[in-house]
Amino acid sequence: MGIYFNSSNETILFKAECLLYPLLNYTPAIITPVKTSNTVTMLLNPSIVDENNIEIFNESKNATILQGSYIIDHNGSISTFSLSGEENISIKPWTIIIPNDINIREFESIPINFSFNQFMAEFSVNNNPGYLVETSLPLPYGGIIVNNGKALGVNGFGQYVFTSDGKLTISIKLGFITDLLMTAVDIFFYALFIYFFVYKNIFKGLGTEVFRNVITRISRLKSYK
Repeated sequence: MGIYFNSSNETILFKAECLLYPLLNYTPAIITPVKTSNTVTMLLNPSIVDENNIEIFNESKNATILQGSYIIDHNGSISTFSLSGEENISIKPWTIIIPNDINIREFESIPINFSFNQFMAEFSVNNNPGYLVETSLPLPYGGIIVNNGKALGVNGFGQYVFTSDGKLTISIKLGFITDLLMTAVDIFFYALFIYFFVYKNIFKGLGTEVFRNVITRISRLKSYK
């Protein structure tokens, strides 16, 4: 199941996901740009709150809440309440109200497949367009290039969050050159190791021993004569 949120405001979308973290045991929520029978609609700043949608508020607002049971989350402060009839309340900014009968665990994200090109220092993610993509990979802040998507910033855990247009690619700036230099350095140190520890200590010593054996055998042959 996903959450359908009809808004192009990425700041609100990102804040909505952050507010859902505590309810999902700090697992990112699945947010979809397409409304299907398996999604729950999230409304922005509605005047009436009911049990059919999830409501998010980015401004102070007076709203009417209809009869029902709800979970309310204001910046990580979570509580539940039930109403036997409709009631008018004042709602603070960055509050989410969720119907209590919705199974919020069904919104938890799942790992998606990605591929990594080590030489190019590039990740490719296969996903549907419009989804939020988060990664726990230790990417350098401000040191990445994003294609077919956009970097929104980092979440509360310092993990990058992206919007995706499908086939998202994330590469590290100057990653190809850096990887090439690191490979060259590795080859250089391997060559030093082979020269000093293999060639000088083994092959040179072996050559000296063979030469001594030849001289000894020639000397013995001369003594027999």
